[in-house]
Amino acid sequence: MQLTTLNIIKILPINEETKNGLLAGFDIYDQEKKFVVEQIVWSAYDDLFRSRLEEKLELGRLDAEKKNVELGPDFYKKMRKETEDEIMSQSVKAAEKVDLDAAREQLASVIADTKNETADATS
Repeated sequence: MQLTTLNIIKILPINEETKNGLLAGFDIYDQEKKFVVEQIVWSAYDDLFRSRLEEKLELGRLDAEKKNVELGPDFYKKMRKETEDEIMSQSVKAAEKVDLDAAREQLASVIADTKNETADATS
């Protein structure tokens, strides 16, 4: 899965109402508003990535210290790759959940519209 603004919105730790509002409105925002949202979302992603990477680096360092092994020249590269993989995996799971939620909402809307049309036709 490619890392896009919409996919990042799906994985950010923000409340569902805000998340769904951003996802629903993003494509219809004017260029200025879209630009501002993109800047905020990517900045939040950078913060999220950085904090997870720092956590992995610290845990890896403590683990190596505990096992009395050296970190090696590619330790940072390895931890960065693991962090990227974890976030991408989370992104896929979040995208599936949000997409399913959106599908449910759309189906509920269609069903409600159908019920309303049926009720209007019988009146």
